[in-house]
Amino acid sequence: MLEVKDAYKSYFTYGSLFSRKSQDILRGVTFSVGQGECVGLIGESGSGKSTLSRLILGLEQPSSGEIFMEGESIIAWSKSHRGQMSVVFQDYTTSINSRFTVQEIIAEPLSALKKSDKLTTLILELLDKVELPTTLLKRYPHELSGGQLQRVCLARSISTQPRFIVFDEALSSLDVSVQSQILKLLRNLKNDLNMTYLFIAHDLQTITNLCDKVLFLYQGRIVEQLRTSELFKAKSEYAKNLLASVIPFGG
Repeated sequence: MLEVKDAYKSYFTYGSLFSRKSQDILRGVTFSVGQGECVGLIGESGSGKSTLSRLILGLEQPSSGEIFMEGESIIAWSKSHRGQMSVVFQDYTTSINSRFTVQEIIAEPLSALKKSDKLTTLILELLDKVELPTTLLKRYPHELSGGQLQRVCLARSISTQPRFIVFDEALSSLDVSVQSQILKLLRNLKNDLNMTYLFIAHDLQTITNLCDKVLFLYQGRIVEQLRTSELFKAKSEYAKNLLASVIPFGG
């Protein structure tokens, strides 16, 4: 479904008055995500995860290389498939309008696509899918817990029935018990709605609990790609060290 081919991304940084230099963030990133697959992307801070996310979402262009969705350039595909790609960000407090009620937050992308038929019924169904009570419908973000608000963001992200969702560190600000609940919810939604996920995180245990495949991003390069069931086959030092820190292999 998604293909990233030899993607590079550089930014210019400025020093003295007339000097500038290029800083490479992504260096020849290549991978694919199949239909109905959940692929995890893991890397430390500064590895290029967020930059790659912006390229896939079409918010920025690669310096070189190509990104395709179903054989089309990501920009062309996004224009012809409005609402079919969605994103859930890490900071759920700033990714929504604090003056909107829960109902208005979930309705926002539907209204943008001019889908107003049976809107209230649809919103109630979405609340049920993310396991939130209908009593929250008229509440504002400051009246919700962090876990509840992230579920509202999740309901909004699936409201247009997207085929591809990017989770950009979407669980990292939640406590462990809430993370566990939302991971279970994401697994159920993936199975029920046949969605395709790119799940970006810095927590390997979170990724292995949800994803079919794991990409290890280190200093702007994919240094390892493994099925979750075959993590013991890691060859790169970065992947092996990361795995050893959370998963005891051997005896």
